[in-house]
Amino acid sequence: MANNYLQFSESMHLLTPEHVTWWKEAIADPGKQTTPLWSKELYGSIKDEVGLGEDEPYGVEVTFEESSGVTKMFLIAEEIGHPVEVGLLVQAFLKHFEMHKDIFRLTWSETCSKMRVGEFGGGFLIANSQDIVSMSIDEMVELEVISMEEAMEGLKKNETDTKDQTT
Repeated sequence: MANNYLQFSESMHLLTPEHVTWWKEAIADPGKQTTPLWSKELYGSIKDEVGLGEDEPYGVEVTFEESSGVTKMFLIAEEIGHPVEVGLLVQAFLKHFEMHKDIFRLTWSETCSKMRVGEFGGGFLIANSQDIVSMSIDEMVELEVISMEEAMEGLKKNETDTKDQTT
């Protein structure tokens, strides 16, 4: 049996004690600051299956480190992170504090404990107070394949048009 992992590590600067309180409450009570993609009941029923601990409702460990009056929050997913859930929470935070110019970036890796075809990848998430964009490596590759196929079709059409003009 192989184990699959979705891992990431990211940080945010929290400028005020209110920011820190907001995050601590959000992590302590999934759904308090935003509606998670799953309900508390569903979260409770799947947390053991997917390996989430009681203190990791978004698949992340959250720690805070203060230095020079600024608190830095670290979001670390060592096994099964949920980037979109984290993105929704970040977006709710940015909206709540009217931080409309801030942009949060997160990249993740997907790995497997055995060398299996198609079990490795990753992706990115970008969030601001108004929008979230997220895409996996597989989605990015598919877009590039489509683009390449369209370019090859264009070349074939040009070759056909050129042959038609010379005959």
